[in-house]
Amino acid sequence: MNVRPTGHLEAIGRDRWRLVANLPPVWHDGRRQYPKARKIVEATGLRRAERALAAWLEELERASSIDAARLTVKDLSDRYLEHTGAIVRPATQAFYRQILEAYVLPRVGETALLEAKPSTFTRLYAQLAQSGLSERTVHHVDSVLHGMYAWAVEDELLEANPIKRIKRRRRPRVSANERKVWSDDQIARAVAASQGLLVRVPLILAAWAGLRRGEVCALRWENVNLDEGWLLVRETLEQTGNEDLHRLPPKSNTGMDWPVPLPSQAVEILRAHRAAQDEMRLASGRRWNREGYVCCRSSGEPLKPDNLSSAWHRFCLTRKFDPISFHDLRHSYASNLFEQGGDDKARMLKIVQRRVRHSDPATTARIYLHVSDEANDAATATQEARIGAAMAKVAEDSPSIRPDPVSLVTRRERNTSK
Repeated sequence: MNVRPTGHLEAIGRDRWRLVANLPPVWHDGRRQYPKARKIVEATGLRRAERALAAWLEELERASSIDAARLTVKDLSDRYLEHTGAIVRPATQAFYRQILEAYVLPRVGETALLEAKPSTFTRLYAQLAQSGLSERTVHHVDSVLHGMYAWAVEDELLEANPIKRIKRRRRPRVSANERKVWSDDQIARAVAASQGLLVRVPLILAAWAGLRRGEVCALRWENVNLDEGWLLVRETLEQTGNEDLHRLPPKSNTGMDWPVPLPSQAVEILRAHRAAQDEMRLASGRRWNREGYVCCRSSGEPLKPDNLSSAWHRFCLTRKFDPISFHDLRHSYASNLFEQGGDDKARMLKIVQRRVRHSDPATTARIYLHVSDEANDAATATQEARIGAAMAKVAEDSPSIRPDPVSLVTRRERNTSK
């Protein structure tokens, strides 16, 4: 926190004064120091000299608010949150604040900004991991800090980003196996088991249409065409705190006018859901929220995203399903769609990209395409069959070349023989 500078006057000649300012303390080599600043001015009389001192102290106070030598990590986080508050979504801002206040500031908040080195943060990551924090959360801490320091460099508060200087192998990473996906069979069993439950329609919208959680909660009937079997993603619902809901454009504007196809099974379930909802609406009368949410509470009010996540977690737990996050249903949708696309992978990637509404197919491939065990085994079997056929052709065309017969035995056959 910044301390307002104080000061005094020293007369050094006729109408000449030395202004002396006591600047806020700073840390240097592990010790607190109290620097001073001096300035000589010309002023006729004590009163004018005092006004000159007051104006200079005010100028120094303003300068101290952007002087990295007088800032702590906590000061930087305050400025960063103020900056991002005007440019990011409310839920994103709340996420940044939670990460900083829960995991960063209690441990390194009082560290002087210029004293924070790459080792400061590698130690922080190690402490968080030892405390039992998940890989993904520690990775989030690293990402938020990287963004905060990148902004400080861009705003010329700092010359270098200490997070960027950490060697890649020491930056927190998320293991590939932490992200889970469900097969079509698992999704079908979950749909059957969810009949009559709150999670049933959100489940099919995420797993069979690829909607995000906030998009599921914001979806309205005016953007669903059951006759032609498609929907449009025009809004998302974000939640900050327990009660605050924000209806916003989707995370990406890409694809707002691209119809998302619905399989006939989803259309059938949505028709039955709409009929049941119509009965609830008639019974509620004027108390019913008339904005037309597809997934709603008994009053027609929108379903809160956090409540949906909690209901989904309870469903997986009570029905003994392999637990995955609600967002992982979207990953499952993309992966299953891609795997069923046949040999034309480039074409299928473009289709998946369009369905999940990404502007860049590289993002789709990097984040959303996960290889299942079945697809991996099938790829191995196909590879071995191709190699075996090629080796057999070599043997046929060139009898003098005798391939090792063991190389023609597939892995599946070797495993069976064991």
